[in-house]
Amino acid sequence: MPVEALVAQAKRLINFFIAPKQSERLEDAQKMLRLQDNDVLRAKMDILTHWNSSFLAWERLLLIKDAINIVLATLTVSNALEAWKDS
Repeated sequence: MPVEALVAQAKRLINFFIAPKQSERLEDAQKMLRLQDNDVLRAKMDILTHWNSSFLAWERLLLIKDAINIVLATLTVSNALEAWKDS
């Protein structure tokens, strides 16, 4: 996979989890997993004018990877119309 495609997918994932509803779902998944001693981590934005923000955003994605997988799995198997719209 070309690097540009990987970067684009990461940005779409970050933008998806910045939304309030998805951020709440991510928080619930982290609480269920009891990550970081109940500390809730949110997705970080990649900001072009901030030095090192891409690295920090990707690092955060790796830290919350298990919670992201849970949220995405529940969205794809959910029968609720609202969950389908969100995914």
